Amino acid sequence: MQWVGRIGWVVGLLAGAFGVLLGSVGYFTGIGNGSPFEITLAVVFFGSGCALAGVSIWQLVVGDRHKRRGYPRQTWHTPPADIPYAAYTPPSAPIAATVAQTPEWVTSTRSTHHWLPTGIPYASAPTSVLGSPVDLDRDSAATIPVRVRAAVRELIAIEGPIERGRLVTLIAQRFGVPKPSEKQQICVLGQVPEELVRATPLGVFVWPSSVDPGTWRGFRFTPPGTTRPIETICGEEIANAITHVAQHNRPTFDDLVWSTLTQFAHERTGIAEDRIEAALTLATRRGRLTTDPDGRYRPLT
Repeated sequence: MQWVGRIGWVVGLLAGAFGVLLGSVGYFTGIGNGSPFEITLAVVFFGSGCALAGVSIWQLVVGDRHKRRGYPRQTWHTPPADIPYAAYTPPSAPIAATVAQTPEWVTSTRSTHHWLPTGIPYASAPTSVLGSPVDLDRDSAATIPVRVRAAVRELIAIEGPIERGRLVTLIAQRFGVPKPSEKQQICVLGQVPEELVRATPLGVFVWPSSVDPGTWRGFRFTPPGTTRPIETICGEEIANAITHVAQHNRPTFDDLVWSTLTQFAHERTGIAEDRIEAALTLATRRGRLTTDPDGRYRPLT
C-alpha cells in the first residue's frame, strides 16, 4: 500500500501548487479591482497551497529517510571479546589458499555463540588473484589445480551461506575471469560438495558444514563500505534478521520491512520487499513469528 500513499502526496503537491498559483493570480486581480475581499481570499489560497505543498514535499522526500531511522542498523552492536568489529579484510593471500585462512573470529562466533542472534558483521573472503583462466578450463577434474578447490572451500567457510551464482563469480574473479563461461562454471561447481548445496524458493545456496539451516538463528548485518545484493542473501538469514527486528516494539509490516533492510544496508525496492515478504512467510510457517490482531508482529522464539 506504500505506492497509494505516494500517489496521495503527489496529488497533494499538485493541489498545493495549484493553490499557490490561484492565490497569486487572485491577489493581483483583487488589487486591480480594489477589492479587499478578493485580496484576503487570495492570501488564504496562497498560504494553504504553500502549506499543502510543503507537507507533501516533506513526506515524499524526507519522510522515507526519517522512517528508515526507526530501527538503527546493528552498527553499534558490541561483538564478543577478540572479535574485530569491521568486516574482515585479509591481506593478499598466497596461491595455496586453504580453509585454515578462515578468520578465527568467524569460526569462534559460529561455534561458540551460534552466530549471535543479535547479528555479526558480514565477513568478506579474500579477493587476491590465485591463478589464470586456464586453471578453470581443464577438461578433466583430475587436472584441476588444488588451489581451485581450496579457494571454493575457503569462500564457503567465510561467506557461507552463499548464493551459488555469487560463489561461482567470486571464484572466477580470483582466476582472472570476470564473466565465467559455462565450462568454467561447471569447473567451479564441481568443487562444491553436494551435501552443502540447498535449493529453496529464494535460490540455491551453499552452506558451511558447521551450520544447520534448520536451527541457525544468526544473521550478518552489512557494514559500511560492503556491497551485498539482497538477492544473494538466503531466506533463513533474512528470517533470522526479521525475528530479531520484531523483538523491538511489535513493529508493523512497513516498520519490519524498513528495519530488516536497514540491517542489510538496502533501500526499499520492489525486489527487496518481495524477498522480505517471502522470508516473513518462512519465519511465520516455522513458528518463529506471529501476527497480533492489530496487525503487528512479535517473535515466538
